[in-house]
Amino acid sequence: MLSLLLNRFLILLEIAWAYIFLRKQDNNKVFGGQNTLMRNIGVNAGANAGVPQNILLFAYMGLGDAIMMLPMLRSIKEAYPDTKIHALTQAPSPAHEILRLSGCVETIEFFAFKQASLKERWKLMRRLRAKKFDMVFCSYVAPVPYFITLIRNIPVRVGHVAHRRGARNVSFEFLWTHPVHVSDSDHSHETKRYLALVEALGIETKQHHLNIALEPQPDHIRRATDYLRAKGVHDADICCGFHPAVGVTMPWRQWGVEKLIETAQRLQKEYSDADTKVWILLIGSNADKILLQAMAEKIKHNVCIIIPDEICLPEDIPLSMTMALLRKCAVLIANDGGIAHLATSCGTALVRVFGMADYYGYKSLPLDNNVRNVDVWKGLACSPCMGLGVIKPGYNLTNCGHLNCLTLITVNEVVQEASITLEDYIASRDRLFSDGHQ
Repeated sequence: MLSLLLNRFLILLEIAWAYIFLRKQDNNKVFGGQNTLMRNIGVNAGANAGVPQNILLFAYMGLGDAIMMLPMLRSIKEAYPDTKIHALTQAPSPAHEILRLSGCVETIEFFAFKQASLKERWKLMRRLRAKKFDMVFCSYVAPVPYFITLIRNIPVRVGHVAHRRGARNVSFEFLWTHPVHVSDSDHSHETKRYLALVEALGIETKQHHLNIALEPQPDHIRRATDYLRAKGVHDADICCGFHPAVGVTMPWRQWGVEKLIETAQRLQKEYSDADTKVWILLIGSNADKILLQAMAEKIKHNVCIIIPDEICLPEDIPLSMTMALLRKCAVLIANDGGIAHLATSCGTALVRVFGMADYYGYKSLPLDNNVRNVDVWKGLACSPCMGLGVIKPGYNLTNCGHLNCLTLITVNEVVQEASITLEDYIASRDRLFSDGHQ
């Protein structure tokens, strides 16, 4: 307890010192203009002045957030193809796997800042300072107070300044050479909020606007196909993916397991025939096994539990195998969560049940491949309950009194949206089969 209090006291001292230190500098003169980088950027590596050599990215986030960051990362790499981006994140997770799959990040370092001692935190910052970063990017979810001594010594500092209605906003605007203001009332999508960070530097982002597409690792599609065949799934069958689980800390995202089971059974009844079976692929992690087994027992026929980690080899990126399996699905039906965003990024049609979270920030994106992505969302006056990553003042996610944003969504609505997608899928497959035999 004493160590925790001391750590917090020292963090406050670091913030105060950073404020005093940076107030002595004229941050408005750091750039010679909105489109011109500091002249001394890049000189640490003996490179051309004006070109950053090392960029630090704070990536303390979930899977969905990492996917939303992809357009920003691609814009940076296009502007500075030889620049190395180094990410700092909490621990090995699906989010860090997205960074690996993006091909944009040079190194990823893990640091659990909340569990770390003061000595461990200072040791990390000393090691990172030795890399002589030219630039740092911090979103509104970055744990800035824990790293303020590191951040303030980086020449170009780009960060969000969050404005949340009715909440006490802790602003670090003094820290940023390029502050980017975001608000929970502007209804911006997360991709645009991240892109605003690089646009503050005058970097062109139009080419990568909404580009969250990802590809599985080579050979994973074939291995996913072989895996499903071994389970009895034939090429003529239709696979409907279901991701029923939600995060342990976010049970309020759960539409209802019984509703998902009924949805699966109705789709099987509607679209199975003598030549084609509708397979229900229950996708999850090892932590979801009990839930998936309980669902499989009730669905009974043509159902397959899929734990991508169990299929992977040691050298594989597990999330890539998840993407390969999602590619085999005609549609994914899921609660709001990272796997739903992953389906969109790998080109799988999606029907997502959306409740209390920030719909405007995380609504499904239309890709250029004409894949149908649908959010079943009621848009009630009281929703969303969250904005810019925090619960709005006066809201209670676990017991708001009615949960109408989820309970009013019926099985009929979800089945109807999934049926439209399946009809399109079947028609497209029939056309391809017909064209191949002409």
